Amino acid sequence: MSNTYTNKIQKSSWFFLLIILAIAAILRILFLGSIPNGFYCDEASNAYDSYSILHSLRDQHGQFLPWFTRSIDDYRESLFIFFSIPFIKIFGLNEFAARLPAAFIGILTVLVLYYLVKECFEQKTALVAAFLLAINPWHIHFSRIAFRAILIPLLFCLALLFFVKSFRHPKYISLSALFFAFSLYTYASARVFIPLFMLGLLIIFWKHFWKHKQQTLIALGLFACIFIPLFIFWISPEGMARANATGLELNPLTIAKYYLSYFNPFFLFIKGDGLPRHSAAKIGQLYY
Repeated sequence: MSNTYTNKIQKSSWFFLLIILAIAAILRILFLGSIPNGFYCDEASNAYDSYSILHSLRDQHGQFLPWFTRSIDDYRESLFIFFSIPFIKIFGLNEFAARLPAAFIGILTVLVLYYLVKECFEQKTALVAAFLLAINPWHIHFSRIAFRAILIPLLFCLALLFFVKSFRHPKYISLSALFFAFSLYTYASARVFIPLFMLGLLIIFWKHFWKHKQQTLIALGLFACIFIPLFIFWISPEGMARANATGLELNPLTIAKYYLSYFNPFFLFIKGDGLPRHSAAKIGQLYY
């Protein structure tokens, strides 16, 4: 393949990627302050904690630069709140500024997914994947509300991107572990998903980790430094507040039933999540 033809492909890919990012930005930023209508109490609380930390280095309850901030009846990770501070500083304390961090994270995730898929396959597939995420109803919805859950796809894709890169450059193992660790500071469901996924990587690619033992040990050390404080909080009364309020399901059959329900076509393509805060109205989580 000639260099001229390769350059044409790269230029056209950049052109289409910019169009995809523009579509992602329009769908996530346009009328952001008023759509979705209303302003949920969690959004207001997150924004005010960011505002309070910006001006006093303490959250609304007086805690100094807290790793976890107090909500109404539980505690939540503060990563999204710290990320929101520059947006509150620039645009003030309002609905648009509160939601803009989520929109920015959503757009950035589209870009990161492009590079992840490109690393695994090729540019055309990467462009298709980026476009599908850009117009994904579930992702658009969570990119337009000030909820910390939108951080999970971004940090997970970054961690996976650097893990894939580590097969060519082993030094990226540490960076992958770092983003996997930070992804645990996003939302409660990450506490289950991320450790299980990492365990799967260790089992499937154990030869890769064994071959690069030094990088793996450094990565495990970095992960432990970030994970241990989080684990200590999880098992504390504050960390268990949400689990105690909602209840823990221990029956394996019931757990399997709940898990498989997320693959139900009716849930994915027709109705979506029954909770309005978790899906767009009258549409599934995905397009047909």
